[in-house]
Order: sequence, then C-alpha cells, then structure tokens
Amino acid sequence: MKAKLQRQGFALSKTSGRSMRPLIWGGEHCVAVAPIDGEPSIGDLLMFRIKQPDGTGKSIVHRLVEIREVNALTSFEPQSLIAEALNTEGSHHEPQSLIAEALNTEKSYQEPQSSHRETRLYITRGDNCIGYEVVKREEIIGKITEVHRISGWRPWHIIPRKKFAVTDGSYRLYSRIWAAIWPLRRLLYRIRGKHRLMCSLRSHHNL
Repeated sequence: MKAKLQRQGFALSKTSGRSMRPLIWGGEHCVAVAPIDGEPSIGDLLMFRIKQPDGTGKSIVHRLVEIREVNALTSFEPQSLIAEALNTEGSHHEPQSLIAEALNTEKSYQEPQSSHRETRLYITRGDNCIGYEVVKREEIIGKITEVHRISGWRPWHIIPRKKFAVTDGSYRLYSRIWAAIWPLRRLLYRIRGKHRLMCSLRSHHNL
C-alpha cells in the first residue's frame, strides 16, 4: 500500500468490520487513502498496519484522538482513554505493555543508554469503540481523504451521499458531534458490553 501511495499519490481500499460505524460500514464503503505530509492531526482518519499475534499484518482505519511524547522513563497513561474494562467491536489493550513494546523497553525501570530519548505515539480509536490502539509513526500508512459508498443507500448510513470528502461540511459536523458526545457514548458502550456479557453467561449456564 505504501509503495502504491508513493507511486500514484492515492489508493482506494475496501473496508470491513464494525469499528467505524456509523460513518463507515464494512463492505458497504471503501476509502481513499493519501500520504501524510508532515505530522497527522487530532481527528484525522488514519490507516495503519499492526502486527497480529500470528505474525501477519492487518490494516486498520481509526480516528486519531491523542498524540503523546514519551520516553523510557515516563509512565504513560492517557487518562482520557484508558481505565476501561469493557470494549466494543475490538480488544482492550493494557497500556503499559503497549508502551513498553513501542519503546522496546521493559516495564520496570532501566538506566537509559541515551538521555531522555523520546518517542511520539499516536492513540487511535474507532468511532464505534471504547478501546484504542497505540501506533508508531512508521506503522501509519496514510490518512483518509474520501469515503465512497459502494452499496446502495441504507437507512443506517449517517452521511447518505455516494461520496464525501473529509473537508465536506457534513463530515466535519458529524466529527464534531461524535467527539462531543463521547462521554455518553462511552457510558452506552459499557452498558452494551455488560449486557452482552450477561447474555453470554446465561447462555453458557443454560447449556
């Protein structure tokens, strides 16, 4: 994908999953990806590639919600994002292990070889998620510039147009509202997660 971006200046990518609903519906939308000139900004929709436990790579499109500068001596806890016991449509990540991996350090104190080498980390979250990902700059492929609907219109498409850009007023309005109601969404996601857990326990108990 990065090679294609460098060669063409953009790329189209199909989507899957539920983590970016109600904006992007997997299988019903594709996204236009462009290289990032300079640094990404809070609110950007980023495409990044992470390594899965089986060693394979996976491309993800999530929203950038926080940027942190950390080093081997700092204890990183994005208070606005963590301390969440439940996560919807994605796994919850334990922050210290992620930061230790990103810095290539152990979680316990180590004497630094160089003084205060800092690493910039990018915190992303899907619009339909309560959990988040910690991403390094080299893992970022590009940012989303347009969203294309490849299916017919559905009532659940929050922006019903066939194609919209992230500079359009409808998208910017959605982004502002979605960010503003995050406390309410977090509460609803927790309630939904607990409900699903209880249903699962009842189903297991009845077996």
